[in-house]
Amino acid sequence: MISARAFFLSATLLAGATVLAQQRLPSYPGVREGQAARQALASSVSLARTSGWWQDNFTFIHPVGNDTFAFDARTGQRTALTARPTRPAVGGGGRQPGRGRQFTTLASPDGSARADYKDGNLSLTENGRTTALSQDGDEARGIKYGSASWVYGEELAQNEAFGFSPNSRYVWFYRFDESRVPIYYLTLNQRDPQSTLATERYPKPGQPNPEVELYVFDRQTRQTTRMQVRPGAFDEGVGHYIFRIGWLADGRLYFRRADRRQQVLELCASDPTTGITKVLQRETNPEGWVDGDFPMFPVGNDRLLSITERNGFANWAWVGMDGTVTPLTSHQAEVRRPVHFDDQNQVLFYMALDGKRHGAQLWRVGYNGQGAARLTDPELAHQVMPSPDGQFFVVTSQSDTVPPVVRIIDRNGQVKATVAESNVEGITRAGYRRTEALTFTSADGTTVLNARLHYPVNFDPSKKYPMILPVYGGPLGAFQTSWNPSFELPDSYCDYGFFVLEVENRGPSGRGVAFKNAMYRHMGRAEIDDMAKGVEMARTKPGVDGNRVGIIGTSYGGYTSIMAILRYPDHFHAAVSNSNVSDWRNYDTTYTERYMDLLERNVEGYDAGRAATYAANLKGALMIYYGTADDNTHPTNSLQIIAALQRAGKSFEVQVGPDAGHSAVSYQRSLEFLIENLILRPATP
Repeated sequence: MISARAFFLSATLLAGATVLAQQRLPSYPGVREGQAARQALASSVSLARTSGWWQDNFTFIHPVGNDTFAFDARTGQRTALTARPTRPAVGGGGRQPGRGRQFTTLASPDGSARADYKDGNLSLTENGRTTALSQDGDEARGIKYGSASWVYGEELAQNEAFGFSPNSRYVWFYRFDESRVPIYYLTLNQRDPQSTLATERYPKPGQPNPEVELYVFDRQTRQTTRMQVRPGAFDEGVGHYIFRIGWLADGRLYFRRADRRQQVLELCASDPTTGITKVLQRETNPEGWVDGDFPMFPVGNDRLLSITERNGFANWAWVGMDGTVTPLTSHQAEVRRPVHFDDQNQVLFYMALDGKRHGAQLWRVGYNGQGAARLTDPELAHQVMPSPDGQFFVVTSQSDTVPPVVRIIDRNGQVKATVAESNVEGITRAGYRRTEALTFTSADGTTVLNARLHYPVNFDPSKKYPMILPVYGGPLGAFQTSWNPSFELPDSYCDYGFFVLEVENRGPSGRGVAFKNAMYRHMGRAEIDDMAKGVEMARTKPGVDGNRVGIIGTSYGGYTSIMAILRYPDHFHAAVSNSNVSDWRNYDTTYTERYMDLLERNVEGYDAGRAATYAANLKGALMIYYGTADDNTHPTNSLQIIAALQRAGKSFEVQVGPDAGHSAVSYQRSLEFLIENLILRPATP
């Protein structure tokens, strides 16, 4: 699941209501003044940033509009250039398959062969001759070789279902049996005279999952070998999921495997000629889940740099080819991606979230674990761009209250040059206030959470203003962070007379295993409880009208929004819920069971996390949006909660995106809805 931020125009369905004049936003009080203030803000404020690059080991190129400057990291000298150098080519990017899909053709590294997937089978073409690597594949029956299940592409980021070894000798490929997985039907092209029907084997909680096997074809011996991906039956223990497949320097095929509950994760290596498998690393979390999407990095030929959470936080560890795991870092905070590997001096540079308000810091440590040192100011959060040889770093530093500055530092943390500074004096001249950094105590009574408050334009502390919470709230992928202490300009909602409150909640990554575990088996509870606590804190701030609070979000944020207004009707008075999951029984197994456990083990949790459970509680104004072609959070979700609200005799608004996928209602319509229900005609508390 992802947070969709793009907004789509949609048609309004207002049964039994009088439709107001269209394009009414410009006529609302204060709108033109707010838009003028935004223009003044944009023209008078600049935040330091760089789109520059390292031209070589010590020359950093910094473009500014039509001008270009070169910084010598050794001396700190800045030179204006008359012509902009060509940016060096950078690897990465390139084509990607469709969402939830895998590549269907792939060439060998040496160019001598090509593998192709078609109609459930995989073939190999060499020197003009084609060999079938499978023959009994049949998509109609749910048998596929060289293609994966939807959940593998969507939830496990597995966009390859076959591949070559680096020396081009071996071809690995999946076999999936989805024959027991129910088919979901989605109607497409509904604006056309004749619609079409899309089908997807989409497993949902309580249903069978696709059964997976892993094979390797040897181009020399012409033999196919099945890898030993699990010690027992498919539904027993690890090996239920097989993903993140690649090759080790010693010639073995590696993969990660997990049990269905995703509480055990193992990194394994298989001999491609025998299929014999050895476990290299094992991570467990009996009170929650183990994230399987952390990257790992080969260093030399005999070890990998991998993530371990054995001390309660994501830290780096060395994994040997014999299965020895040796911790490298031991932060009481989570590490983030490596910045630079200095193999010559045996030093790793990496980021860790050990700064104020969990801000990212640049660290270095020897490959032997010695000499660990933080190189940046822990009062600020930092983004880092290393020079090619790792001798210098471009660092953008900021906090919630300190505007960004871009500097060049050396490998000891010494500042060598200032590249760019911010100018934020225009914030007050345009009629705004700087955002305010806040904290509050979560619903568990002990965890301190972060918040950020944006003030309405032309704020008068003697008046009361409504407040909006833009939210996501759900679990996050590897190296994503629950809170980012960055300097932000006033939110665009402030232009229209709103406070905007950003709140942190328990559950996402960034603050350790216990912080994540608070959400386990309780989606729709812990994060919503924390948001309500954030509202209670903000209600004590001068000018905040606690009786006019709105919430808006998309995808998981759409779920959060509808759960908030239903579970806490006295805290939230208007909600825009885009592309929501109204019941976790409707979402896919891989995502849902990771965070909610198996349905049969947690029926109470699924019921408590279902929006329809609280339909009778609706008191405020609610807008529900869905796309009719959403293949991620299916229209079923919105239709179920719509039916439940109708049964409860509730009034609400529905917006539909005809033939739209995973999307959101237009910004203008959501803004109109919030103004109408929180400013023009707020509900009586």
